[in-house]
Amino acid sequence: MRNERLQKAIIEAENQIKAKPDLAEGWTFAGMLYDRLGDTINAKYYYKKSIMIYDSRILCSDKKNNIAINRFNRSVSLILLGQEQAGKDELRKLKKENSGNTQFDSFLKISKIDYMNEIFDKK
Repeated sequence: MRNERLQKAIIEAENQIKAKPDLAEGWTFAGMLYDRLGDTINAKYYYKKSIMIYDSRILCSDKKNNIAINRFNRSVSLILLGQEQAGKDELRKLKKENSGNTQFDSFLKISKIDYMNEIFDKK
């Protein structure tokens, strides 16, 4: 039953990606769905694609807030990809640059597994 719901969610995520291929968040979420199903090969592909899109956004933006948001999202994708050290290093930089913003603290403490469980096991 749970796998059926995940399969349906993947179909919806794929449709979203087809409609908006530059939506990095859609690629990240699809990667999480594949990861949850145990398809790590597809999950890694989707995470890498999201990181490429975030990189492009960061390079092309001149708005500091947009850059920070994309760097944050990119760091989460890095953690999901299994590059936890690189993702958390970026989060530490963001925290230092945005002192007073406690949003980064919870992500610095959480593991990939905990994050995935929090997203998918909410009741």
